[in-house]
Order: sequence, then C-alpha cells, then structure tokens
Amino acid sequence: MEILAAVPADVEEILDVQKAAFLRQAEIYSNHDLPPLLETADEVRSAFGEWTVLKAVENGRLVGSARGRSRDDGACFIARVSVHPDCQGRGIGGALMAALENAFPRATCFELFTGAKSVGNIAFYGKLGYVVYAEEDRGDITIVKMRKTPE
Repeated sequence: MEILAAVPADVEEILDVQKAAFLRQAEIYSNHDLPPLLETADEVRSAFGEWTVLKAVENGRLVGSARGRSRDDGACFIARVSVHPDCQGRGIGGALMAALENAFPRATCFELFTGAKSVGNIAFYGKLGYVVYAEEDRGDITIVKMRKTPE
C-alpha cells in the first residue's frame, strides 16, 4: 500500500470510496444527507485548489483518501478521511492520517470532527492522539471536535 498525492483524474475513485465509507456513517445516524455523500465530482475537483488531497493505493486500486488544509490560525484541518469498507482495519486510515500530519510540519495542531455516535471513529482518532475538545449540535447530528497537538 502506498500513500500518494491525489490528482484530479482520481476524483471518481475518491468519490466511490468516500461514499462507500460514509454510507456506514449514514446508517448510524439514519441520515443519508451527510455532506460526504452529497459531494459532487466538481466539488471534489475544486478541493484540489484548497486542500492537500492524499490517496491510498493498493495493488493499483484507490482504497482510501483524506484531505488537509492550513487555517489562518496555524492549525491544519483534516476532513473526508475515507477507507473503503472492504479495506478497513488494515492501517490504511492511520497511514493517511500520518501522511497528512507530515505534510503540514508547521501546523500548531491538527483538528477534525466526527459524529458523536461514531464511536469507532472517535476511538480510531483517539488511538492516533486526538482528544475531544468540544461538541456541537448541528440539528439532527451532534459532532465532536477533536484535536492533536504535535509533540
């Protein structure tokens, strides 16, 4: 498995993996209107101008992706961490996270959010050193904000 910079030609594969991964989250919340499920190819293409987009490739197949970008306050915000359900539990998500963190060596911290009911996600990020620092009610979903400060 390799972690590489994604390119606009990867958009369709990124969307396929992202939608497969976030479908499980939609089932947890009984809500199929989650932004990662509604994102279009054009929206993903536009992300390449604002985000560092990484992909995980295994045997020539895109099996995961993640995005990060610097904020004005020095933090790196991480989003859309996705690993195809058939490939989860094999270290791909952790490798994507490590590569994103390495891509932002000057970040004062790394931040992300996930749903409060997504106990698997919260545990995964917790194992990587992320801690919950806030909760936010977004209507029908409560999110938890998580942060990691570089050592």
